[in-house]
Amino acid sequence: LLNDNFSMIYYLSPLIFILGLEPTLNAILRGFHYFKTIFILMVLKYVLYIGGLVSCFFLFYITTNIELLIVINILSFLIPLILSCIIIIKILIKINDDDTINFSMKDFLRKIFRYGFPLSFDNLTYGLWKEIQIQGVGNISSIEYLTGYNISLGYSNYPNLIITSFYFPLFTSFSGIDIKEKNDQVVPKNRF
Repeated sequence: LLNDNFSMIYYLSPLIFILGLEPTLNAILRGFHYFKTIFILMVLKYVLYIGGLVSCFFLFYITTNIELLIVINILSFLIPLILSCIIIIKILIKINDDDTINFSMKDFLRKIFRYGFPLSFDNLTYGLWKEIQIQGVGNISSIEYLTGYNISLGYSNYPNLIITSFYFPLFTSFSGIDIKEKNDQVVPKNRF
């Protein structure tokens, strides 16, 4: 079935959409304080991936072919994505606007988009700039230099990840304290 590399890229192309949408859905769940749900979905993703590989190779003795690996890979990412979409839809359906408070859901979503759009635009431009740099180094130097540059670029992200691990929990806790009086309106009473 996969005679060339182009067809493999074609079959794996849904992962571009899935992997692009997954952090956004996890951020929405994190905003509603559904940390356990995110953890359960992550465990489900890896159980499906590893369980699919183990069951195919050791239980059913199916020979290794690339099509089977593609199906296992896509399904292990797609099923948690669908479940997180369903959970978010259920959360949004349960949210009710309270007329006594001057804080409607429309105002809340407007603030989210006003704050989130510049951040997502910054993230997009950073990712594009990183890829442009890799392509530029690849055009003017050999493959060994490109490999070294790509590895060093990956290592240069570690300080940012360390800093993020310190300020992200503080950001979450301070934003939780900030909306304490509006929490009942935004976060549903009964969680999954």
